[in-house]
Amino acid sequence: MKKELLTLCFCLIGLWGAGTVQATAPVTPTQPSALRYFGNAHETLALVPQKSGFSLCYALPGENGTRWNWFYLSPERKDSYTLREEGPTVKADSTVRLSPGGSQLVAGRYVYPAMTYTGKPPDEAFQEAPYEMAPDEEALIGYYHGGGDVLLVREHQGELELLYELEKNDRDFTKSNSFALVKNHYDAYTLMEKGPYTDTSSPVRFDRNGSGLGISLRIGNHSYSRIFTRGENDRPWRVKPVMTLAQAREKAKAFPVPSKIAAEKLDLVSVSDVVSTAKLDLRYSTANNLFGEAIVSSKKAELNRKAAQALSRAAEILASKGYGLLIWEGYRSYEDFAVAKLLLGPSHDSLLPPLSEGYSHNTGRSLDVSLYDLETGTPIKMISDFDELSPAQYRAFPGGTDLQRYLRGLLDYAMTQSGFNGSDMEWWHYEYKG
Repeated sequence: MKKELLTLCFCLIGLWGAGTVQATAPVTPTQPSALRYFGNAHETLALVPQKSGFSLCYALPGENGTRWNWFYLSPERKDSYTLREEGPTVKADSTVRLSPGGSQLVAGRYVYPAMTYTGKPPDEAFQEAPYEMAPDEEALIGYYHGGGDVLLVREHQGELELLYELEKNDRDFTKSNSFALVKNHYDAYTLMEKGPYTDTSSPVRFDRNGSGLGISLRIGNHSYSRIFTRGENDRPWRVKPVMTLAQAREKAKAFPVPSKIAAEKLDLVSVSDVVSTAKLDLRYSTANNLFGEAIVSSKKAELNRKAAQALSRAAEILASKGYGLLIWEGYRSYEDFAVAKLLLGPSHDSLLPPLSEGYSHNTGRSLDVSLYDLETGTPIKMISDFDELSPAQYRAFPGGTDLQRYLRGLLDYAMTQSGFNGSDMEWWHYEYKG
């Protein structure tokens, strides 16, 4: 029952791009110049700027300065934070203060002077696409739950890490702690829960199914089961429509188009005519969507003319890196929007905006987009699937692989540089701001 409830929680956080759309900088790891280091002869710490404050990174001894644990710092007041060294087997709280001028960092009773550090930083931007992760380890990446806790296994700088959810309302895992998993041999690791006040190591063992996917992990005597969100177990998440498509289509015709939407000058053009390299995978024209059936009859992607021209600029940026744009959705008529809203029914009402408001896709200025390989034409496996209702839908989600986060950031860079705003809630959703 816990698994079903947790999966439902993941589902209910999705809003299909109906939330506030705002300009966002390209989502890339922190530039090394933004890091500040503190430490002594035995310990090295780094402050990493985050959207809501800082994370404290702690260099693991014996790892040649290449592995770091990450601790989310909860803001208290100016230059003062709560450090929660909390993980699957440890828990210790202290207060972290940054001295005026940043000459030292005080963590509880420990004082760490500012220092110069020349080793590998805890985070850095990739200038080129990182290598793909070994398939046997990538098969372990995902969500695991047990005993009321949710864990996230990810790749970071070529190694597996375990993220521990500190707050249940942390929808995108950006306020989580991250611990190094040191590989011993196949599927056997050591969890390093070490920080200024903690120093614990625990054996970790993964179990797989017949397809080689991780299905559970054990940390000491604690067991955690895998939560599949994107159909890796051949069970893609679906919404059961509350009425037939024919019924929804008939009812949708009775709703008047909101005045704000009706006043829009659509000036629609075919995306394919303006962006010759764009490929179409219009999910709502196929059965590969939340409903498991095609709910839109159109087989072409359309956008407002200016939005399409801006999209061509994004395509040029991406082509220089060997990628093309994969269009999941462009303009959607108000009637098609109303059909989807009616099919969802009251229990999923929050997934789309009210019928009285309409939908950003009704304006011709919004689109849902991903990437494909220009050379092979193959769609890229991104950090989540389209309309995947899980933490991975969020633009700042720190999970997945290095390559997946790099590609999400590359797409975001191309789109925002070309005049689009990205949605914080759905990495694939963009709105032209011109």
